[in-house]
Amino acid sequence: MLRSFLCVGIFISLFNQVNGQSTYYWVGGTGSWSETTHWATTSGGTIKHTIIPSQLDDVVFDANSFTAAGQTVTVKSNSLL
Repeated sequence: MLRSFLCVGIFISLFNQVNGQSTYYWVGGTGSWSETTHWATTSGGTIKHTIIPSQLDDVVFDANSFTAAGQTVTVKSNSLL
């Protein structure tokens, strides 16, 4: 029974990511949009998404996104496709 619930939970999580129903929080300061190490599941969080956000996802930049003034996020035009 527990195995069935675990499988369903994993499926729902993957389904939500594939269908662009996730919220991504930028963490770790300066970096490239395409680096999954900068996309956390919560503000300031350490658990990271396994794929970069799509045009269907919500992206949040907040007080926990950057560690110093003047930090940037580099976006290449093809990284948003």
